Amino acid sequence: MKPTTVVPYVPPITKPPPRYTKINQPRIRAPRAAPVKTEKFVKWNAKQRYLDSLQQRSYHTDQSVIEPGQKPQAPIYGVSKELEFNVGASFPGVYMQRITPTDVVEIMDENKSLQNQVLERMATCIICKTSFAKYKIDEIKDHCWRHLQQLYTDGACPTCGNGSWSLWTAEEKRQHQAAHASIEESAEVKKFWNQLYCPCCDKELDTLGSPKAILYHMAEHQPGSIQYCDRCGLHLTGCDNYELNHHRDQCLAKEDRPPGSTDRWFCDHCGKDRTAGTEEEIRAHRKTCGSNEGAWCDSCGMDITHLAPKVLQRHKTRCRPPGGYDRKFCAKCGENLEVKDTKSLVYHKQTCFNSESSSALLRYANGMLSPLRDET
Repeated sequence: MKPTTVVPYVPPITKPPPRYTKINQPRIRAPRAAPVKTEKFVKWNAKQRYLDSLQQRSYHTDQSVIEPGQKPQAPIYGVSKELEFNVGASFPGVYMQRITPTDVVEIMDENKSLQNQVLERMATCIICKTSFAKYKIDEIKDHCWRHLQQLYTDGACPTCGNGSWSLWTAEEKRQHQAAHASIEESAEVKKFWNQLYCPCCDKELDTLGSPKAILYHMAEHQPGSIQYCDRCGLHLTGCDNYELNHHRDQCLAKEDRPPGSTDRWFCDHCGKDRTAGTEEEIRAHRKTCGSNEGAWCDSCGMDITHLAPKVLQRHKTRCRPPGGYDRKFCAKCGENLEVKDTKSLVYHKQTCFNSESSSALLRYANGMLSPLRDET
């Protein structure tokens, strides 16, 4: 018997399955309701109060598209103040301000009609022009009764004391009071010109009469006659722009100084006014401001740090202490009128005020006089 060979069993080789690309698929979740967000009471109450006030205001006032503190939106209540352009329900609306002439005319007509309606509801006293609402009958009666009592007790005009007051009609009394009012107004207008003098001829302006006569009087003088400041005596027509600006701030804008007061002087290190300071205060001030590198004029207090030597020399020749009072200096020649006696003042008035300067007109024509120029 022949031996047999046994072949061992080898399992078949199987390939692993191919790996395909996985496609992400959305996970399907069960639908559920979102959690309820309860609005806080404070915010809800504030919103409701605003809506209630907006609704109440819509009864008498139109609502605007732009309300202060709120988002721009269409009016919730009432009619909009702006002009609305709307094509249809599917398109948004556009609001525009009423700027056309037709809108302006409509608003003016509406205001006039409302004004007439209000006036129809008012009653006016024919004597004193006091207005009352027509429905306040008791107040109207009391007011008229007080007028009757005044007529019977006084029997005369309360302003001038005319005895025929009780015999006049209401229209005559009103005309009489209007005449008193016009006289008082004219007197108040005349008081405005009191204590004012013409700077060219030193004539009292209240003696000229009406304002028109005063204008004609001022036009008769030659242009360029006023060359000096009547408060400090500064030669205005010879100053530069920066000097005029400093003079306007330190002299014209300040209050009047009493007659006989000493001239102002300033610290040459900081430019502060040290006129009213004592010697101790001045010494203490010197210790604090001595380290400043700038320079100021001790007569007028102007900053002269960056001025050229020639410009500084011209400033020193025409510098005057600012401040004073009206008519302290002559506005035509610059003389100090405070130190003159009565005889000298009369002579100065005859020689200066009563004569027009022929050279002033020539310099004005050449463009040399411009006292009102300002720094640009």
